[in-house]
Amino acid sequence: MNLRPAVEEKVDRRAYAPRLTTKYRENGDGTVTVDSADPISLDDALQLAGFDPMHWEIKEVKTGGHQVPMKLERESPDDGRKFHWPIQTWCNKWHVLLKPLHPSVSALEDVLARMQKASPKVPRRKYSKKGRKQKRALEIDLFDAHIGLSMLNWSIKDAQDMLYDMVTKILKQAEPYGPFDEIVWPFGNDWGHIDNLEGTTSAGTNQPEAAAWHDIYVSCEETAINIVRMLAEVAPVRVFAVPGNHDRMTSFSLGRVLKAMFHGDKNVTVVADKDPYKFWRYGTNLLMFEHGHSIQPIRFASLFAKERPQDYADTTYHEVHCGDKHRKGTAGRIAFEEFGVGVEFCAGLTPTNEWHKLKSFVDQNVMGTAYVWNYRTGPEARLLVRV
Repeated sequence: MNLRPAVEEKVDRRAYAPRLTTKYRENGDGTVTVDSADPISLDDALQLAGFDPMHWEIKEVKTGGHQVPMKLERESPDDGRKFHWPIQTWCNKWHVLLKPLHPSVSALEDVLARMQKASPKVPRRKYSKKGRKQKRALEIDLFDAHIGLSMLNWSIKDAQDMLYDMVTKILKQAEPYGPFDEIVWPFGNDWGHIDNLEGTTSAGTNQPEAAAWHDIYVSCEETAINIVRMLAEVAPVRVFAVPGNHDRMTSFSLGRVLKAMFHGDKNVTVVADKDPYKFWRYGTNLLMFEHGHSIQPIRFASLFAKERPQDYADTTYHEVHCGDKHRKGTAGRIAFEEFGVGVEFCAGLTPTNEWHKLKSFVDQNVMGTAYVWNYRTGPEARLLVRV
């Protein structure tokens, strides 16, 4: 973002070099004010002031400027002598208030930045288009995996093996519809069973059957990276980090790890921002991914119109895919449509534990779901793979 440009003539900049004022408040906040006769970006202004963006958070930005007297160098048409012609020019100004990040946050950002720099450089692959008659994309939903839910007949290793097998079977079942333009994976959605050292969910609900938190996190990370690599063998991959009610922080941080890990891979795109729900546009289709625990389904249609008004107007097929319920549907309808926006609660991959038995949820079909989307004609197929 640049401010208003200065006069497009030869100007003696020595008459008005950039001026910098930096102050620190008692509470640790910092302020920087930069005046410059040349256009200057916010990033350049902060760099000039010596503020590292990995250690400071921008709280407030004000832009502006004022007129400044300057001199243009001119040449007399009569005798060729040079002289200075006084003018008024515009001076650009930034005033920025910054807050120091918590040391742990700063350290995480530093680690992710170094991971991003060290990310293996993978050039864009030439995927085979042999036999393709239509432009299609594949959506793979591995909802509610709950890695780390540990019981007598279920372990972290079992969860990993189940997920790898699920991806393999979905890709095999989807082969007749390929080759695909891309594969979309709404990652997260209770990928992990707990969210902290205390062995609870994000809201603090104790999970007595959870494994050790560090074993869970490492397994969640390893499994996600391997699945992205599996999918990238078939088509370009787009990953959306969607937080669940069990693993809100874990899914967000793992999304950031995936983004840094695959930064140099031209075949993988990772969206891991702070938004709790994500939108994906593919041709005439507009989809939204949300875990299903925090928004009333009747409100989804208004979110499409508010958050993505142009895409909503330009597309025909609108869908929201949720998890959370560990079965197809809610206590009410499995799928429904309001104002042209379809909502579907998909089956989960969660094995039956003590909580399920207490609630008599003992006969759910444990399944992964996939959807085939046609670029021009919308939804074509829904694939179900049982564990």
